[in-house]
Amino acid sequence: MKKSFTFCLGALMATSAIAQTTVTYKMNGLVQGDSRTLTKFEYVDKSEKGANQVWDFSGAKETGTMVINQNVNDGQPMGNLNVASSNLLFACDEGGEKDTYFEISKNAKMYWGLQSKTAKIEFNEPIVDLPFPFSYGDIRTGSMDGVYTENSGETYPVEGNYFTSADAWGTLTLPDGTTYSNVLRVKVEKMYKQPFGSSNYDIHTIRYQYFAPGVRYPVMIALINDMQSDCNCACGKSHTEEAYYQTQTALKSLKSFTMDAEMADAIGEFEMNTYPNPFKTVLNAKFNAPKAGTVTFEILDATGRVIKNYGEFNAESGDNVVTLNTSEIGIGQFVLRAIYAGEVFTQTIVKK
Repeated sequence: MKKSFTFCLGALMATSAIAQTTVTYKMNGLVQGDSRTLTKFEYVDKSEKGANQVWDFSGAKETGTMVINQNVNDGQPMGNLNVASSNLLFACDEGGEKDTYFEISKNAKMYWGLQSKTAKIEFNEPIVDLPFPFSYGDIRTGSMDGVYTENSGETYPVEGNYFTSADAWGTLTLPDGTTYSNVLRVKVEKMYKQPFGSSNYDIHTIRYQYFAPGVRYPVMIALINDMQSDCNCACGKSHTEEAYYQTQTALKSLKSFTMDAEMADAIGEFEMNTYPNPFKTVLNAKFNAPKAGTVTFEILDATGRVIKNYGEFNAESGDNVVTLNTSEIGIGQFVLRAIYAGEVFTQTIVKK
């Protein structure tokens, strides 16, 4: 019999505003000292993207475990990272096989490189592994230029690009039968070139992270790696797929298994509506904030691109009204996005 765990962020009273599944700094940032036990399982890629997906891995064979220990970086230099003046830095020991280095700020989780038993990879600028906040349809891209260094001291350049996108959401069932609703999938895709010895390699990697509402870390991670060399030999081509998930027992051992109760209450009571809708040049956003704080308003087009950012507004506890000038926006259907207490709320709006 399948177990079902759905973490509710709170029902909104305003029928026109919907709370999206969103990753945020407060809810999804790495926590110092957490030791995460992941269970590895036999994985077949189910890479469908878009809304209302169903990912069913129930009954997949478990093949092992991996422990990730999240420790503060003790000063290990990585690429152009200024250890002394940067944000909080983590050196994550992944199963004793490698250490991955992340910088955490209120805006993003940033990946600077890794140190394995045989080599080290450092990037000149960090890969934005997880922007905050980040919701369905959002995307971040950039270059991933750096250096690959063997333990022998031999170095090779790394040149390519990465794409971080919240490309899907839906229902996820894990190998043990646990089912999560309203799961957001974040895809980190890297495409780069790297010489190694006398050969040149084209490398394409994808990492899927599945975030369930109210759970700090991804409840599932899938890794897909493709490598092709110019040596025209069988050994110059490889493809691997693997995946890991967190059991309920493993999740409950963490410092931040579920959302802080005060935050959940605040999100659950937030209400938003707009008028007039359709509108011409002025749009009023009326909202009820259970506690004083800030609310950020943005307008997005049909592709999810932010076309107008109004910045932060100070909100009082209770009813608030913000008037937004839309004269620079053309006619059509858009989405008004409000960010409050680290979560995202949206409403469809129409300019005539």
